[in-house]
Amino acid sequence: MKSEFMKYCFTHLKRLKLLWVFWGGVFIFNTGCRGDCVAEFENVLLLEFRLLSDPDSVLSIAFDEIRGIEGNIVAEDPVLFSRNDTLSTFSLPVPSGRDSVSFSFVDLTGTFGSENTLRLKYQRRIELLPRDCGVQEFINGIELLNSSFDSVRINEDVIQAESSEIHVQIFISN
Repeated sequence: MKSEFMKYCFTHLKRLKLLWVFWGGVFIFNTGCRGDCVAEFENVLLLEFRLLSDPDSVLSIAFDEIRGIEGNIVAEDPVLFSRNDTLSTFSLPVPSGRDSVSFSFVDLTGTFGSENTLRLKYQRRIELLPRDCGVQEFINGIELLNSSFDSVRINEDVIQAESSEIHVQIFISN
């Protein structure tokens, strides 16, 4: 009787070991493989400057500083651009987890005023990515809250990955 019982236990123990090895392999494969994760894109606002008197021409412009204000951008270095950056299009980061963003444009030469601000609000849509890949935040419904520039136009109110569409056009008089 004892040997029958031992034989029964030994057979089931083998099956149990095989089952553990199988499920352990499945677990390791599913948690270790992240090949199905899509690359996350950073939400970036594209801005361009134009003359109020000639709205069809895009300006190449430089500011002494463009910085994120009101704690919207990383606190260690809120300066996004400096006088060395003369550009026709500025790519400004949109912080995650917020529904508005503010920027300060400092011009010490006084060409465009000493300091101008731009404040925008937007809606966020959070999408869960496949398991273990995290979340992606999508921005749409961009609206102007206030600005000290002469005129501001929202050209495109949705931020999309790999799009070169200008979101905000700022018109200045000179």
